[in-house]
Parts: sequence; C-alpha cells; structure tokens
Amino acid sequence: MRKHRLDKVGVVAKGKVDTAASRLRDALRSEQAEQTRLEQLTEFSREYDQFLERRDADTLSPRQLEEYRRFMHRLHVAVDSQVQTASVSSETVASCSTEWQQASLRERALKNLITQQNAEADREEEKREQAKLESNWTRNPELEG
Repeated sequence: MRKHRLDKVGVVAKGKVDTAASRLRDALRSEQAEQTRLEQLTEFSREYDQFLERRDADTLSPRQLEEYRRFMHRLHVAVDSQVQTASVSSETVASCSTEWQQASLRERALKNLITQQNAEADREEEKREQAKLESNWTRNPELEG
C-alpha cells in the first residue's frame, strides 16, 4: 500500500516540474521578445542619430531642430525603459530556470526514493510469500513433488 501513496507523490512532483518547465519556456519567449524590441529601438535610435549627422543642422529650421531633439529625447527614454524591461525579463528567466532545476532535482530524488521503497516493498512481499510457502510445506511435507 505504501507503494501507491509514494507513486502519487511522484506524480505531483512531475506536475511541479512540468509547471516549472512551462514557466521557463514562457519566460524565455518573453525575454526573446523584449530583447528583440530593445534591439529594434536601439537600431532606430542609431539610425536617427546618423540621420542628424548626415543632415546639416543648418538646413533644419529652429522649430524642426527642437522637434527632432524632443523626439530623440523620447526615443532615448524609450530605449532606457526597454533596457530595464529586458533586464527584468532576463532576471525572470534566471529565477524560472532555478525553480525548474530545483523541481527537477527534487523529482529525481523522489523517483530514487520511490524506486527504493518499491523495491523494498517487493522484497518484503516476496519474503512474506516465501514464509507462507515454507509454513505450508512444514505443515504438509508430502506436498513436495
């Protein structure tokens, strides 16, 4: 009977590993998406910086120059914000990875324990069967073929 209870605990541990693996997959997808956004914003910012370098500042009206500066400020703020978001996403991946590794280690240890307990239960059952056979034989020795 112990056998079945431990098997159920093993199923629960497997579920925890699967859940942790799912969280890790989601976190990795999110991290990749955030990193892609950061790369896009960074490239966009670089292109606009190059645009201003290629254009002579004298060819822009003061109003255009001011609008461009405001735009670039907002763009740099967006890049800085995305750097933070990507960093948080990477931290989440690290946390989920640790959670998954720990759940996997616990599951493996539990599987080993279950295997040992099941083997012990099988040995005990075998001993009981052997004792029963020996008891029957000592009571009825003529049954030996």
